[in-house]
Amino acid sequence: MNKGFNKKKYWSYSDEIQYYARREGYAEAKLKIAINLLDILDDKTIALKTGFSEDEIKKLRKNYYEGIEEGKEEKAIEIATNLLDVLDDKTIALSTGVSEDEIKDLRIKYGT
Repeated sequence: MNKGFNKKKYWSYSDEIQYYARREGYAEAKLKIAINLLDILDDKTIALKTGFSEDEIKKLRKNYYEGIEEGKEEKAIEIATNLLDVLDDKTIALSTGVSEDEIKDLRIKYGT
């Protein structure tokens, strides 16, 4: 009994690249797919599947994870700033991971 074409079973990375390329452009599609694969595949495999070089994937991986860390630090500072009127410096530092010196600088900056 023929159940028809199983798109999920036969979906390939080239199909995914073509799908995103129609929406966003080919280069953006390759980049988006490479980023999505960083947590599940090694650099060599990602390079083979997307057409990037291994060096490009290594740079992408480094920049991607550095960006995540910077975002976490920015979020911690944002949270610390929101807590300036409510908590003391030591409690904010313990709660957010932002140093007490940075919190003092935030107090000076925002006048609290």
